[in-house]
Amino acid sequence: MERVKYGIIGTGYSCKAHIANLNLIDEAEVVAISGRNKENLAKAAGWVKRNKPKTFSDYHQLLKENLDVVIIATPNYTHKQITIDALEMGKNVLCEKPMATTIEDCDAMISTAEKLGKLLQIGLELRSCDYFCKIKEIVERGDIGKPHYLWWKEFRGPFQPGRGEWRFTNLTGGTLLEKNVHHFDIFNWIINSKATRISAFGGKNVYKEYEVIDNAMVIIEYENKTRANLNLCLFSPWRSKSGSHQELGIIGEKGKLEGYPDINQICIFDQKGSDTTCEIGQPPHLSAYGELSDYDKWFPLLYNEHLALVASIKEGKKPIVGGRIGKEAVVLALAAEEAIRTHQVISLKSFTKGRRV
Repeated sequence: MERVKYGIIGTGYSCKAHIANLNLIDEAEVVAISGRNKENLAKAAGWVKRNKPKTFSDYHQLLKENLDVVIIATPNYTHKQITIDALEMGKNVLCEKPMATTIEDCDAMISTAEKLGKLLQIGLELRSCDYFCKIKEIVERGDIGKPHYLWWKEFRGPFQPGRGEWRFTNLTGGTLLEKNVHHFDIFNWIINSKATRISAFGGKNVYKEYEVIDNAMVIIEYENKTRANLNLCLFSPWRSKSGSHQELGIIGEKGKLEGYPDINQICIFDQKGSDTTCEIGQPPHLSAYGELSDYDKWFPLLYNEHLALVASIKEGKKPIVGGRIGKEAVVLALAAEEAIRTHQVISLKSFTKGRRV
């Protein structure tokens, strides 16, 4: 069986996570890695178990290799140019989240992929994660009725700084873009309606030296009048009574769902007082990663993403999370940041006027 040949641009934390999963997939192999730091590049090459990948300090040289797909695992503000360079060299692309830091950059990436007939997948891997797929299944089955109100709270410690502490700067596109495109994307996926307006409050209450905010409350309203609320705090202890620093919920006319992603638990409550707890089992391949720190436990979330990507490339299928889906999450994040700056409720129609959406 011919393996899908991967190249990876970027040698940081995401690179390690992707390689850990690709090591487990027989139909894939990492054949080339690019990074500017020689020490990190050598370390990244050592993470690959199946073969010895070629290494390049200049990603343009990597793009000359015989590759089926390139992973872009570099800082947010570099995604647009590297993605377009890779597409124009005839490569399919998996671009890490967030897709880009502006709507215009998202549009450029989408139009290039469509013009050249190449696959562009965005790294919003929660859509392929067993846990969130189970939540989607419960909602679509009608167990709690039509969703009317969603919430997600994440109370945690600060970002990993990244090289040069770029995650603490406006190069991220803002905290809500860097951290919360996953949350916005799951809202969009579950609600399955077009967001119409957004309001938000936030600021730098503790980490005043950051260029970006350290807490926020966001409210989104959709065309079908469903509403979603995101609460984020980056100066909280990681621990909680439930054992999960994240909690999400969905309320419909027939009941309520509460989810605790860090402990793989979903609880369903109906209007009659009954409740059901669903434990999502650990993936069977989990032990193959070796010992994972608390911070590394998200590694297994990428496994299904790569299975789907390999299938898309081999069978010519559309990606599970294409550029237009990735862009919708970027729009919500940028609009929420705008709402915080301007103290205004943002009409998404006005916010995206003159831009292709």
